[in-house]
Amino acid sequence: MNKHDLVYNDYKQYEIDIEFMKECNKDFSMFGDSFCHRFKFDNDYGASVIKHYGSYGYEEDLFELAVLFFDDKGQSHLTYNTPITNDVVGYLTNDKVLELLEQIKNL
Repeated sequence: MNKHDLVYNDYKQYEIDIEFMKECNKDFSMFGDSFCHRFKFDNDYGASVIKHYGSYGYEEDLFELAVLFFDDKGQSHLTYNTPITNDVVGYLTNDKVLELLEQIKNL
């Protein structure tokens, strides 16, 4: 079964780390279709959205999301102290990922 990539047209302007995405996709391609996306919003929060072998939801063609925070040097760190979640969130449909991206953008 082919896995589907994220459809996120309204968030393309916030996408970052294209090289990370290429490396991630290459690293996990031996297991099948894999997708990695990173976003950064003006409030210094962002998200990592993945679907690859081992991620929560991969077998069901669903996504996993982690909330990121960007420090003064622009480095991203997973953060678990937001109203969004205190962990990664798995088993997400495309629509649910978009809802969470909007919530993170509005933090």
